[in-house]
Amino acid sequence: MVKKLASRILFCDEEDIPNILLHIPIGVVAGVASLVSGWVCLVFGLAFLAYELREAKIIEDKAYPDIQGFLWGLGIFVVLYLVWAFFV
Repeated sequence: MVKKLASRILFCDEEDIPNILLHIPIGVVAGVASLVSGWVCLVFGLAFLAYELREAKIIEDKAYPDIQGFLWGLGIFVVLYLVWAFFV
């Protein structure tokens, strides 16, 4: 039941949940890097994307759950940062 709920919240299949949850912190790190410089975040994000696409091609793995987790992490960071900036 928990996996089914998580798959509905994350908009994914149940077997992709571990990969998505594993890559959420990477997206948060990219968000923190954006506080240093937008370029750092952009380079980090593009390097992550290139790595995932290369990994998907070489080992024939699905890259989209990993990328989706990265984007979830980045989105969570942005929302939390905006809430913090608004109330502080």
